[in-house]
Amino acid sequence: FALGIAGVAVLFNPLGFDWSDRRVLFGNGLLLFGAALWAVQIVHVRRHRWAGTPLSLVPWQQTVAVLALLPLSQIFEPDAALRWTPESIAILAYNGPLATGFCFWALLTVTRALPAVTTSIGSLATPVVGMLSGALWLHEPLSWTNTGGLALVGGACVTLALGEAWARRAPQPA
Repeated sequence: FALGIAGVAVLFNPLGFDWSDRRVLFGNGLLLFGAALWAVQIVHVRRHRWAGTPLSLVPWQQTVAVLALLPLSQIFEPDAALRWTPESIAILAYNGPLATGFCFWALLTVTRALPAVTTSIGSLATPVVGMLSGALWLHEPLSWTNTGGLALVGGACVTLALGEAWARRAPQPA
């Protein structure tokens, strides 16, 4: 847990960004807000009395998301033109049911089944994969801060995986 928190602190690095740039402050504020919402979600899922399955929630989750995001898209992108091309339809088909619906279902299922620390630290692998993929395929630079943060988060994920494996192999008390 400590490695994961240290990695997030290094990646966030409040000493390393321009405090005079409102966009930077807003973006980092959104990241912190998202992390807080993620923590609330984990606690809620762990304590909620489930009447249905996570899979039954997917259509509702997607409907609420569309209803919330449509007005926001008009506010923040009023001049954007919607063009129905094969590419845009393919992107929508991937992002809707797969990247959002399937991942929502999978993460809820994992959050219900595993301890909260395991879920939260394990989900930190997502930005690690994202940053490494960006460096590999898009040739985005990795700063020393990013590399250090990724190493700490990666170490937390490896420690978690090894700890879980060790716990399964340890003799159980009779």
